[in-house]
Amino acid sequence: MDAKEINDLLASLRSSLGTPSLVDRLKAVIDWETNESRRWKELEACSGIAANSWQQMWRGRQRPTAEMIEAVAQEWPAYAFWLVTGLTDTAAGHTAPQNQSLWPSPGVSDGLEGGITWKPLIELRRLVAHADEADDWGSVEPQIIDLLTTISQRSLVERVLRRVLAEEASPPAAKRAAKASQSAKAKESTTTRKQRGPEES
Repeated sequence: MDAKEINDLLASLRSSLGTPSLVDRLKAVIDWETNESRRWKELEACSGIAANSWQQMWRGRQRPTAEMIEAVAQEWPAYAFWLVTGLTDTAAGHTAPQNQSLWPSPGVSDGLEGGITWKPLIELRRLVAHADEADDWGSVEPQIIDLLTTISQRSLVERVLRRVLAEEASPPAAKRAAKASQSAKAKESTTTRKQRGPEES
């Protein structure tokens, strides 16, 4: 990754912090997918969890339960990965509600595609959220750049390994051609001996 790509990625991370916590992301999905006037009845119907419990969570009087998170993820599975990680993977169908930012976003993450390692990306998002909350980018920027470099290097290594493993699993055309050539030579040698006859051999 060059300096411009790192700066673009940092800018993308900064802009993706509109919903930093799981509670905020849970509310964002519910807000986007339910009708405001029937929200609690809809949630109760799809989850089996009492409307009152959903209202208590919404107003901050209780934390969301595992059952609430599971219910939302099962009702709207396209958001499940984003809901728990804060990351999107649009190529695999993992997205965020349309009123939320996607990260890694298309274009910015091109250098990572083909070998995305999710754990470092989650750590990267956590670092950026911490820096934004403390308004202290200077202290974590070196860590963020190191993490971006690690992610980029892992991506390259994973792509190379994938290519090597694919070649071992399915011999490339050159190997197949060499085997075919050896087979043809062996066949030609047998044909030549037969044509010469037993006394000429």
